[in-house]
Amino acid sequence: MESSEVPKILEDDVISKNFKGRLRQIITFQGADGLQKVKETVIDSFAAILIRVVGFKEIYEAWEQQYQSFIDEYKENDVGLNKDQTCQAKQKEWLEQVPKVLCLQTNRLEYKDNELFKHRHKV
Repeated sequence: MESSEVPKILEDDVISKNFKGRLRQIITFQGADGLQKVKETVIDSFAAILIRVVGFKEIYEAWEQQYQSFIDEYKENDVGLNKDQTCQAKQKEWLEQVPKVLCLQTNRLEYKDNELFKHRHKV
């Protein structure tokens, strides 16, 4: 498992201390050698989390679905392997560092018949 120690956000301004956090992306897949592999990457800091709520009634369910997904044609980047070989991978994102104030922004937009439509259902 690849892992790296990431320092906390060191910016001293009030906005960074209160509103910025950090995400960790975890990708699990079966390598070319047949073994289960895990690749972890730290994603840059964020100020708000965008959650797509179309089709969900609960914010927690929408958030959980958004941060777990599958990549159908994931390419393993190890040196010496066949670059054309792909596999299915599971991708998750976890809050690495939670800000003091967590801002959630709901995305209610969807394209229907080539037009932008805004859902107004209760979440």
